[in-house]
Amino acid sequence: MILYKFCPINKYTLYNLSTNSLHCAEPKELNDPFDTSISVKFDSFSYDDIMKFTENRKGDFETLRWALVKKDEDIEKIRELLSYVFLKEYFNEIRICSFSSDCNNPLMWAHYAENYTGVCIGYKTTSENNRNYIETDDNCMIQIEKVKYKKTKGKIKYEPKPELKSVREKLFLIKSYPWKYESEYRLVNNTSIKSTLFLKEDSIEEIIFGTKTTYIDHNLVKSVSEKNNKNIEYYKIEITDNELEKVNLTTGST
Repeated sequence: MILYKFCPINKYTLYNLSTNSLHCAEPKELNDPFDTSISVKFDSFSYDDIMKFTENRKGDFETLRWALVKKDEDIEKIRELLSYVFLKEYFNEIRICSFSSDCNNPLMWAHYAENYTGVCIGYKTTSENNRNYIETDDNCMIQIEKVKYKKTKGKIKYEPKPELKSVREKLFLIKSYPWKYESEYRLVNNTSIKSTLFLKEDSIEEIIFGTKTTYIDHNLVKSVSEKNNKNIEYYKIEITDNELEKVNLTTGST
C-alpha cells in the first residue's frame, strides 16, 4: 500500500527528501484545534488534594507544589494550573505523522500542498496481518493506523502516566466527520523516535507534482530525492474533465 504526504516545496520538505526522513509532530502542531483535545477538571480538588496529587512528581508538578506551599495563587488558579500541567504530561512524549490514502483529492492539494504548487510524496508501506508498517533505516517497523471519523471524540479517564496504547485509539485515531475527506492514516509513537524518523532506502515509491509546479521545481525535488531513493516514479496532477488525474511526468515537461 502507498500512503501519501502532501507538502509545499520549502526548506522543510527539501530537508526531509534529502535526508530520507519524516517529521513527526507534537500534538499541539496539528491544525484541528479539537484534534487530540481532552479536558480535565479538578473542580472538587482542595489544596490538600492537590498536594497529595503532586507528591513525588517532578518537573512542572514541583513548581505547582511550590506555589501551593507559598499560597501565591488562589485555589481556582491552582486548579487551572493543575489541569494544564496534567495535559502536558499526557502529550509531551507523543509524536504524530499523518498520511493520506488518496492522492487525487482536490482539497488536500489546496490545503496541504500550497494550492497545487507543492508535491504529494508516496511512501511504501508493508502490510502484515491487516496492519501497515513503514520501515526505518535501522530496520524497525513502525505501525501506521487508519483514522476513524465519528460525530464525537473519544473520552479517556485520568491515569497518572498512561500507556500510549491505552489512549491511542480514542484520542489519536478518531476525528470528527468534517475531516473525513482527508482519508487519513497516522503514525503515533513516543519520543523514542524523537521528532525525525529516518527511513530505509527506497522508501519513496513516487512523487506527484501539483498543477502549478514548474520545471525548476521538478528538477530541484528530483535532485534531492534521488540520493536515497533510486527508483522513484514521477507524476503530475492534471485537470481532466473537471477531475484531477495523475499523469506520467516526462523528461522536460513543465
